[in-house]
Amino acid sequence: MMLVDKSSMDLVLVPCGLAIMVGYHLMLLHRILRHPHTTVIGYENHNKLAWVERMLQAAAPEESALALGVISDNISAATTLASLCIALGSLIGAWDHGARHGHQEFIIFAKAMQLGW
Repeated sequence: MMLVDKSSMDLVLVPCGLAIMVGYHLMLLHRILRHPHTTVIGYENHNKLAWVERMLQAAAPEESALALGVISDNISAATTLASLCIALGSLIGAWDHGARHGHQEFIIFAKAMQLGW
């Protein structure tokens, strides 16, 4: 026997979840602004600043090439991860839509594949 129906639980749990998320991000913002050395973001920013200062002092062309290689690798990694997130999000959305509307097949490369559930 269910004491509370799903719509009533949603009315309580969704605002509670949003309040927890907003509270956490406000706390994180406060720590980043007031005590940046105690967060991973502040630690990474400190290391990046030290790296940039070191690369600006580089006299040899090999060290300058290293700096450009690191920047290029970081941009490539960010682009690849962003593309992967978009692809996975699309896949999960399609999967969820199919499950909600009773579709029991996926179309992969123009061939229908029956699911056994």
